[in-house]
Amino acid sequence: MMFCRFLITTLLCERAASLLSPLARRTGSNWGAHSSVIRRCRTSFLSAVPTLDQLENDSFMQQVTHSETLVGLLAAIKEEDDDSQKVNLINLLKAQLSHSDGIRGFFVTYLTAIGGNEVSPADTETVPSALVEAMRDVDPQELVPLACMNVVMPTAMITMHKDADLSAQSQITAERGLRVLQCLLSDLDSDVTRRNCQAILSVATKEEGGEDLVSYWQDFFEKWGYQDLQKRDIAQAMRVALRE
Repeated sequence: MMFCRFLITTLLCERAASLLSPLARRTGSNWGAHSSVIRRCRTSFLSAVPTLDQLENDSFMQQVTHSETLVGLLAAIKEEDDDSQKVNLINLLKAQLSHSDGIRGFFVTYLTAIGGNEVSPADTETVPSALVEAMRDVDPQELVPLACMNVVMPTAMITMHKDADLSAQSQITAERGLRVLQCLLSDLDSDVTRRNCQAILSVATKEEGGEDLVSYWQDFFEKWGYQDLQKRDIAQAMRVALRE
């Protein structure tokens, strides 16, 4: 695990070095000073990367903090980077996604983080391959209901919010959540995902259904007070996910 963290932090610090090197040449400053900055950078990142034990056992709020680091790594490690970097990140993601608190904590950051001028990994055309690979090992009974909620709830909040900025942020979150749900349906071909999406669509369109999943989502809709307008938008999101 220590070697894994060293590899990841070395990559991040090398990227920082590539930015500082031209600056040093332009300003004529001493590169030795910049090198010491990179060494301090590596030490700082190393201490920030959570351990597998922390990712597997820490509380929900601690998982949210850990997720900020992992989402940062998803943004930093590119598809063309060395495979060992991605394998190490996949192992970290698998550890966090191995339990409910970790799944919820990870997606709190992944779906809602605003990166300024930088493109969030959640906004790329496809879900990052490291995250796709990590989700293959996650218990679908844990992951799928939460992934569905990550579409249903922000979709409903688009029209429930009275503040335009909050509504716009819910739209972004819903689109990111939908991309993850589509990945679960297509790349991972999860029957559990499809049955949950179909049950949500049945509830949102007021179709009859006696399946336990339909009852589960009926209770969920009633709990949060979704009305016809929210149900209309949720139904459309499920149709998009199911490609109907």
